[in-house]
Amino acid sequence: MLSATEPTTGTLRGEGASLVMKFPRSAVETLVSDLGSALVRPIDAANEALRLLIGYLRVLLDGQLLTNKDLARAFATHVLDLAALAIGACGEGREIAGSRGLRAARLDSVLRLIRAEYSDPEISSELVAARLRISTRYLHKLLQETGTSFAERVQELRLERAFSLLSGETRAARKVHVAAYDAGFSDLSHFNRLFRRKYGLTPTAARGRR
Repeated sequence: MLSATEPTTGTLRGEGASLVMKFPRSAVETLVSDLGSALVRPIDAANEALRLLIGYLRVLLDGQLLTNKDLARAFATHVLDLAALAIGACGEGREIAGSRGLRAARLDSVLRLIRAEYSDPEISSELVAARLRISTRYLHKLLQETGTSFAERVQELRLERAFSLLSGETRAARKVHVAAYDAGFSDLSHFNRLFRRKYGLTPTAARGRR
């Protein structure tokens, strides 16, 4: 962390990249009591808050603009919270930042991992929790706040993927069982029941639909 009120120079040796974030000093000081001692102090690369902050910022780096003012304000608050935790927030500041930014970033990482791995038949809440270094109980608690359980979220993504495969341009060559297995289902009968319950038609009838 650098202070914008003091001239500073730095050198990056070897391959790497930099991402610069600017925060109002007063905002950081509400969470980090001894801010002066944190200046130009290295932060361990294994720092959880730093790792989550980088992942959380992918929303902006991937070009997803936050056009909703309330959403943008909440996002900015969470980024500040994570930065403060990485810098060294303690006491009440750590408690506040942990209940806001840290929690939001952990939920975001859970949702992103589910979206990336839902088609894997072996995916489970235990495996996702282990990958993210959190307890399975905590993972379920985070998802509970969204109103959708782990199993429901995975099932929804798989059904949407299967429908997309069946109704896409390559539908002529796409067999129902291939679409089901590609989406992550391992039981064809179970897939047929879930598909019909969600879309009101059989997977076979869905071929050619838009």
